[in-house]
Amino acid sequence: MVLAPRYKTQKDAPSIKPTQWLPVEVSEGEAMDQNNALVVKVGVASIEVKPGFDPALLTEIVRTLVPLC
Repeated sequence: MVLAPRYKTQKDAPSIKPTQWLPVEVSEGEAMDQNNALVVKVGVASIEVKPGFDPALLTEIVRTLVPLC
């Protein structure tokens, strides 16, 4: 079991930045097939996302990488 750290005051806690979404444009003629993939970069890490990916798993991976990258 992992316990969250406790802070004496709120100002001692690390600040959490809000999520920033970027626009993505996809042309109708460029539908993804099984050979296509989207590369997501988080800092120096690159994640290849293919059709049928697990969104919850990708979210957890990105949350893990953000503080490290």
